[in-house]
Amino acid sequence: MDEVRKKRLIEVIDDARELVRKRKKIKLSDMEAKTPQFAEEVLKQTKMLLLEEELRKRRAVKSIMANESRDAIEAEKKVLDAKELKERVTIFFFFD
Repeated sequence: MDEVRKKRLIEVIDDARELVRKRKKIKLSDMEAKTPQFAEEVLKQTKMLLLEEELRKRRAVKSIMANESRDAIEAEKKVLDAKELKERVTIFFFFD
């Protein structure tokens, strides 16, 4: 595992630990923070945070792709409008 991913994973685990600790209203010095149940809840919370992060990334990519697609459609429409205008001008001068 590269250092960037390792650092990010450690941050997520720390965030999950803090969320569980705050939700249960326990202090770091409490023995309850060292139980297997607490560790299991931290693991579940870590999974949830990682899933939420992945979903945010996917939504962002989807949004970017939709914007790029919309831009491409608008550009194509402008080209078609320009061609149509050129044809109308040509026909107008042809019959004039």
